Amino acid sequence: MHCDDGSSSPMRAINLANELASRGHSITLISSRFHHQEKHHRVNVITPFLAAENIEIHLLRSFGYKKNIGISRLYDHFTLSLSLLWFLLRRFPDYPNLVFIGYPPIETSFLAILWGQIFRVPTILDVKDLWPDMFLDAFNPTFRPFVKLLFFPYFMFSRYCFKKSTYLSSMSSAYLSHISSRVNRKLGKFDSVNPLTRKKRYLADDVLTGCSDYWKQLGVYDKNIPRFVFIGTFMTVFDFYPIAAAAKLFYQNNIHAQFVICGDGEMSEHVINLFSHIPNCILPGWISFEHKAFLYNISTISFIPYKNIDNYLFNFPNKVVDSLSYSVPIVTPLRGNLLSMINKYEIGWYYDERIENSLYSLLVYLTENPDLVSGFATNCKRIYSKQFSYESVYPRLCNTIEQVATSY
Repeated sequence: MHCDDGSSSPMRAINLANELASRGHSITLISSRFHHQEKHHRVNVITPFLAAENIEIHLLRSFGYKKNIGISRLYDHFTLSLSLLWFLLRRFPDYPNLVFIGYPPIETSFLAILWGQIFRVPTILDVKDLWPDMFLDAFNPTFRPFVKLLFFPYFMFSRYCFKKSTYLSSMSSAYLSHISSRVNRKLGKFDSVNPLTRKKRYLADDVLTGCSDYWKQLGVYDKNIPRFVFIGTFMTVFDFYPIAAAAKLFYQNNIHAQFVICGDGEMSEHVINLFSHIPNCILPGWISFEHKAFLYNISTISFIPYKNIDNYLFNFPNKVVDSLSYSVPIVTPLRGNLLSMINKYEIGWYYDERIENSLYSLLVYLTENPDLVSGFATNCKRIYSKQFSYESVYPRLCNTIEQVATSY
């Protein structure tokens, strides 16, 4: 959010609010006081506040949570929806021209769409994750039918949201089609694909020097060796085992390369146990934007190790867009929409996590063919500029919002 210190990357709400405000629109941005990325409450922020002359921000109370998938997050979303209900009741009868809704949470999305229908306000539902499906993926397949029965109300709320929102937005065309097919909804001209992206920030010379010193202290300094990186939150949706196995074989076979695994999260202990004993692996923990940008610029490959679950098979994760923005090709085991993209545009490679040493063999091949990697890096730069840059995504999304608001 605008009130945060900038250590986390700005996401959809900030970017969209800023772009719409630059066109002269008045924005009321409603979000949680809880910081999802850093898992803490914004306790010292007085709300509402003006982030700019025409951007008013309201932070609503919620419970908070430590894990992205867990009972505490469900309770957080429930308490957030109660806060939203109270907010909407107090604002009556002040109606906006349009409501742009981030999904999840399910409860707040359901409430906002229902409110829009009652008072004839158009809504655009921006779907970034398949909730509550992701909860099912956390359970053994044997128990999923019983868990689905337990979560039946959430599935009903999600169907209502997908069916009754005036228009849909999502991160890939495959995701959009998948959502619409689930509720037998025909896509219209204002249903749109809008990848998660952000404005590129460039580092000043003194910042670059500081970043260089930071990475040198960790042993990351030589630009001429293959460097394979992961940067993100350690979550259960990632499979780190093939990466650890490949790193160990690189070391045992005296193949010079570095594996840099950056981040923290609910799976931190698991990741540390996997990698800490492998000499060619470096675990810096969570890193700042500046350190991330510097690391990408001296890296060969970026790992996108999502498990093959529906939420990511149809999606185009923002972690991919991050890599493309720095012209770093990706390596992934995903077999859905992302595999189609990397084959079509030659922006990365696929490994089969079901085949032993598949990733190791691929990385050895890439290490031996630096010109191929360089060519794919050029492809990443080109496709990012054409389809995924801030300048290509947000002006188009704002145009859609303006057309919906004026034509409804």
